Amino acid sequence: MALELAVREVLSLLLDIEDESIFTFEFEFSNVGEEVLAAVELGKRREELEREQKEIMTASARFIQELSKEGYSVRDLSGILHMSPGRVSQIAQESERLRA
Repeated sequence: MALELAVREVLSLLLDIEDESIFTFEFEFSNVGEEVLAAVELGKRREELEREQKEIMTASARFIQELSKEGYSVRDLSGILHMSPGRVSQIAQESERLRA
C-alpha cells in the first residue's frame, strides 16, 4: 500500500533505522462506505496472493533445477508442476543464467 510505504519511509528517516526493521501497520477505516471496506479486503487478499505466488515460483524454480539434474525432461516437469513446457524451459534458463 502506498500509504504504508510512505509512513515507513518517514519513520525510518526520522528514527534513522531500516524501514522494514520494526513497523507493522494495520489501518482502520471509519466513516467510509461498504465498497471501500470491500476494496480494502480485496487489496489485502491480493497482497497475500502475490506473496504466495512469489513463494510458489521460488519453490518451482528450485524443483525444476533439482529435478532437471536428476534427469527429468521439460515435459516431465511440465506434468509434475502443472506448467506449460515453455514456462518450465523459461524458468530453467533463468535459473541457469542466475547461477552463471
